[in-house]
Amino acid sequence: MTIEQLLDTPPATLAALTDEQLTQLLTPLFPAARAAYIGPRTSTIMVGDRKVQKRQFMQKQHMVETLLKSKGINL
Repeated sequence: MTIEQLLDTPPATLAALTDEQLTQLLTPLFPAARAAYIGPRTSTIMVGDRKVQKRQFMQKQHMVETLLKSKGINL
């Protein structure tokens, strides 16, 4: 079944189908309906208006927290 055929199918006909029949008809359409993965492709993060390596940022953050703790300052 193509998307066009699905759109032309009366709702009553689709409602009469079993879950198994719907699965067989609609499964081939899933790749067409799903968006491509658009998540982060790098390990960078934005800090203000600058892009920095997440690992380096985490190291610096840990260093600052360690220094603050050594001075008796808790965040």
